Amino acid sequence: QVRHCFSSCLAVDIPDVHWQQAQLSLSFGGLGFRSLSHHCCAAFISCLSFSGIGSTSNKHLVNAISRFNTLVSPSDVIMVDAILSSPPSQQALSKKLDSHLLNSILMTSSPANKARLLSSSAPYASSWLSVVPSIGLGLHLDSPESSILR
Repeated sequence: QVRHCFSSCLAVDIPDVHWQQAQLSLSFGGLGFRSLSHHCCAAFISCLSFSGIGSTSNKHLVNAISRFNTLVSPSDVIMVDAILSSPPSQQALSKKLDSHLLNSILMTSSPANKARLLSSSAPYASSWLSVVPSIGLGLHLDSPESSILR
């Protein structure tokens, strides 16, 4: 539904590869429309491991870790014992998910798309998306500019 709403606001259909990029965090060149189905396991793992109620016998934690491990590269796989002894933040886990998604998009992209993706994921490339509008600093949209967005 987020994709449909965003597509309606832009009045264009969004191809799957572009929607995948939009689901990446800003620091990975996306728009931050993260997929709940991909990031829910990171939130659950982090919550249980930080709360101290996680254990190796908790089947829900084991299932969440198993699901998480299917969504990341082999080098980013996590183990129950490791997260219980050193709880990862949700941000750290989500970064691993975004990194894997970006790499999978890059592997199937044309050279032009690869260049676009790499430039949009460069440091500070998307900083303009998180700027707070300020009239005093000239960081706002005037009436003619904002009417284009309507």
